[in-house]
Amino acid sequence: MADAQGTIAELNALLRRLPGVSVESTDIQSTAFSMTLLVTQAPSIGPVVHCASGANIPVEVWSASPQGQVEERASLAHLRYRLSSSTTHGGRDAALDRFIMFGNFLAWHLHASGLLPAAEANRVLALWNGRQVAA
Repeated sequence: MADAQGTIAELNALLRRLPGVSVESTDIQSTAFSMTLLVTQAPSIGPVVHCASGANIPVEVWSASPQGQVEERASLAHLRYRLSSSTTHGGRDAALDRFIMFGNFLAWHLHASGLLPAAEANRVLALWNGRQVAA
């Protein structure tokens, strides 16, 4: 089984390559693995959701906008995106495997977008037994 801490660390590094994406928190529990993201640039929302969907990881979205400040409700800076993989569907290994597949999709997307060199993409893809990108 892959190392959960190492996988989350690699995912954090990959996600930071998407414009306007930061990892607000990660959580590794016996019942689920999860990451909460802040995405401040709209063009990065689609790739995050696409990669999560490809890995069968649901994305929960909510607003952390301040109460009573109507003008802040439209700000991307207040939206949070939580990716969570439960261990109830196949156990701990399967939950981690979904995040590994998320990482594979993310590496392929970043490489295709010119945001991740082939050597670096292939390094993480090799860690996760993913299909290599062309050098």
